[in-house]
Amino acid sequence: AEARTVIDASGCFLLPGLVDAHAHLRDPGLTHKEDFSSGTHAAALGGVTTVLDMPTDEPWTATSEQLADKMAMAEGRIHADVGLQAVLSRDLSLVPRLLDLAPVSFELFTADVPDAFLFATLDSVAEALKAFAGADTLIGISPGDQSILAGSSARDRSGSIASFMDSRPPLAEANGIARALVAAASAEAKIHVRQINSELGVETWSRLRGMADASVETTPQNLFFTAQDYELQGPNLKASPPLRSPHDVDALRAALGAGLIDVVATDHAPHAPAEKAAPYAAFADIPGGMPGLQTLLPTMLRLVDEGLIALPDLVRM
Repeated sequence: AEARTVIDASGCFLLPGLVDAHAHLRDPGLTHKEDFSSGTHAAALGGVTTVLDMPTDEPWTATSEQLADKMAMAEGRIHADVGLQAVLSRDLSLVPRLLDLAPVSFELFTADVPDAFLFATLDSVAEALKAFAGADTLIGISPGDQSILAGSSARDRSGSIASFMDSRPPLAEANGIARALVAAASAEAKIHVRQINSELGVETWSRLRGMADASVETTPQNLFFTAQDYELQGPNLKASPPLRSPHDVDALRAALGAGLIDVVATDHAPHAPAEKAAPYAAFADIPGGMPGLQTLLPTMLRLVDEGLIALPDLVRM
């Protein structure tokens, strides 16, 4: 059959649509920030044809009923392929019915979340992963250490940018990565480590990644911005994990170039402009997150232009 439209692509590179493996489309419950329609419009305009949507909206997607509701809400409102993720709650009896609906991943949080979703110890992480024995699924783990975060936050309550950064030290990330890999090895589970962002985290991943069936991601913002950029961009760049030092950025870029990082994902998490611009008593209180779906491809092409990665790497990541 004849094509309806013929595009002369002579002399051009033809790339497949990108996959963003970490996005928050804010639907349901937070649709004044974003929704399925606006988020996937942005994705399509930016060359992203598959979006994997995190389960931390309102309510969090923790039960089969909530996941089924979210699937129904997305129907007819999306302009790119969307895969929905489910969050692991401490009630592991919910897992079998969630598995029946085949979410693209299950998300496990080790710090800085409500108690119902917090797996704060190595034992609790390992037990959660054992719930997936024999299941062909992926568990995304956001690495952290609640005890380290609590201690770091208590030491400096000034509300400054520096205190926010100190409240989320690389030590917490590195310990979270190590714990995730040890637990995955013990449970023989397949995991994906979220948002690596520091030299210490990279070093931990590099040394221990062979222990388990695991992959890792970083974000464009952690490859291009440093903590110094908070002074100019402030609220617009505030997210968790925080931006790091130039030394950390160099380590991330070196790891990316060496093939140690498997995925670049945006953590797309927009807010209403007024929410970012409002006055807050502390920098840590500013809503965390920034948009990224529409800028992922240009950002990755910049890395190609700099010679850090090649076009096949861009497609792979």
